[in-house]
Amino acid sequence: MGYGDPRQARRAAKEARRQAKDSYKNARWAAKHAYKDARRNSRYRYGNPWDTIVGVFFLLFLFLYLISHIGAWIAIGTFVLLLCAIAYVFLNRGSARTWFTGQPTPQPPYQQQPQQPQQPYYQPTPQAQPSYQAYEQGYQPPQGMYQEGGQQHTYPQQPAQQYEQPRAQYPEQMPPIQQ
Repeated sequence: MGYGDPRQARRAAKEARRQAKDSYKNARWAAKHAYKDARRNSRYRYGNPWDTIVGVFFLLFLFLYLISHIGAWIAIGTFVLLLCAIAYVFLNRGSARTWFTGQPTPQPPYQQQPQQPQQPYYQPTPQAQPSYQAYEQGYQPPQGMYQEGGQQHTYPQQPAQQYEQPRAQYPEQMPPIQQ
């Protein structure tokens, strides 16, 4: 490969030397830092080994702290719950009003309200109660009178409908199969 201009040849040789020098430097740096890079990469992947030990000691300390102070937490919780219960009973019993004003609140005498007889909306007459009808009879509309809103009414007449009975064909009644 020849260059027509000697300056281009010098420039190309200088660029080749610079690239060789950079690749040598990069290889030396990679060899020098390979161990640290491997440790750094494994730390990101697996975590620092000291993190696990510190975490175990932290959890152990937290567990021992809670166990050693559980009596204090139970006592504080019981005390707060007792105060809430006393306040609830005190306010609901009505003694709070007596305590604040110094005199009891007057209670009105109990008066029983007279019972009003209730009229149901619909009172069927005894003959209007339909009796049990057999399935074979079909639906029979109710006959007679019924009372609604204090007035007597008759059931509306419905046209009689005739339904045909289903006819099942059993194997002994079916015609023989033609082959």
